[in-house]
Amino acid sequence: MMAITKRYNAPKFWRIKTKEKKFIVSLRVGPHNKKSAIPLLVIIRDILEYAHTAKEAKEIVKKGLIKINGVVRKDYKFPVGLMDILEMGTEYYMVLPHRKGLSIQPIKKTDAERRLVKIVRKKIVKKGRIQLGFHTGETMLVDDNSLKPGDVIILTTKDKKISDVLKFEVGNIAMVTTGRNIGVVGKIKEIIIERSSRPNRVVLDIEGKDVDVPMDYVFVVGKEKPVISIAKEL
Repeated sequence: MMAITKRYNAPKFWRIKTKEKKFIVSLRVGPHNKKSAIPLLVIIRDILEYAHTAKEAKEIVKKGLIKINGVVRKDYKFPVGLMDILEMGTEYYMVLPHRKGLSIQPIKKTDAERRLVKIVRKKIVKKGRIQLGFHTGETMLVDDNSLKPGDVIILTTKDKKISDVLKFEVGNIAMVTTGRNIGVVGKIKEIIIERSSRPNRVVLDIEGKDVDVPMDYVFVVGKEKPVISIAKEL
């Protein structure tokens, strides 16, 4: 039986017609928060319009025609979220911040060969190894203790190897992933560490204007310029 959600309760960025029917498929618990992800069925039917009905969308997914971050996904309720790479045949897409929440944007094959994951947790595990937790819910064991929360790792989509690191530091380029400035790209001008209960903040230089946002809203996307071609160039 298909888990369902009332359409009017679904996030606006799902881009579904709220008055067409009463219910919509629910997200399965997975790598992304339910408030910041889209069910694979909704992407196939409502956003990319590869199918006209839920039945058609489920058939496409169950045939193994869709890859998310290089892995075939056959679960139509699978949650697809920020910076994920979606592959269908010769077409590639990336999930990016949008003024309404999230947007599925077409990208080049070369962009799909690597993906960006933000470090949100770091801890020492057995034998002194370092375990990193990413915004996607994934984890990775590394030996590099210089990596820290806020840094973004560029992984090869095919074999999940680290190809580069984008440090969370002044001078690098970052994208705002939520809030009123969602989707804008700027240079990190200042990192403000609060000594109180207030959230840490980042000041971004966006086209010559200082924009102050919570640190958790910032996602590093480049050094001198964005490494993803669909990000806004400065």
